[in-house]
Amino acid sequence: MACGGTKKGEKKEVIDGTSLTTIKKRPSWRKSTKKILKQKYPKFHDGHKLKPGYNRRHQVPFETIYKSLRHKLQGKTYNRADLVLKNLGFKPKSKKKADILKAARKYLIEKFNDLDNLWVGKAKENQEKGRAISRLLSNLKKLQSQLKAIQKESQSQNDSKRKAGAKAKGREITKEITSVVAQLRDARLDLPEKGTIKEAEKVKAEYMRMLKEQMKRDQKLVQ
Repeated sequence: MACGGTKKGEKKEVIDGTSLTTIKKRPSWRKSTKKILKQKYPKFHDGHKLKPGYNRRHQVPFETIYKSLRHKLQGKTYNRADLVLKNLGFKPKSKKKADILKAARKYLIEKFNDLDNLWVGKAKENQEKGRAISRLLSNLKKLQSQLKAIQKESQSQNDSKRKAGAKAKGREITKEITSVVAQLRDARLDLPEKGTIKEAEKVKAEYMRMLKEQMKRDQKLVQ
């Protein structure tokens, strides 16, 4: 028997992507979260509810938080996933898959309601940011396909001039990709009104780290 009760040569069970998709659903707002945001942003509330045209907004989006956790857990053995969540402060009840996913879900709910990453602002701006991110992701995917095609063409070329031309075009597209990745970073960073990118230093360090990790993963899509 190998360590952890696994037979020698037997494939260890790991946390798969499909399982992680089951915990992706956007959480609900806690009553305590809504109460504190109401106290902090009274002019944007009408009684207990937000006024029409306003949203509770994350400085770093929930999607980025989810992808950060997914990246940490996907493909990890149950033992390793247990350790990852323990280090995040959400140790599972046991090392069984169901308990690991429950702990991961609790982590996401906690981060969704983390007041250090929340503010209240105009819904229209929030929606515009969402559309901008979608456009940039679509553009990134298109550029990625173009680069792969050029790389394939370059490898199959015997003519040195055509090969050099393909490589030069590949470098141009790579520059475009780097620019899109930077734009994605700025679009994902949703600062309070009158905020600037310089004010990103005020964003909680763990969320900025998640955002930077997402940038690296976006860039790796084209390598």
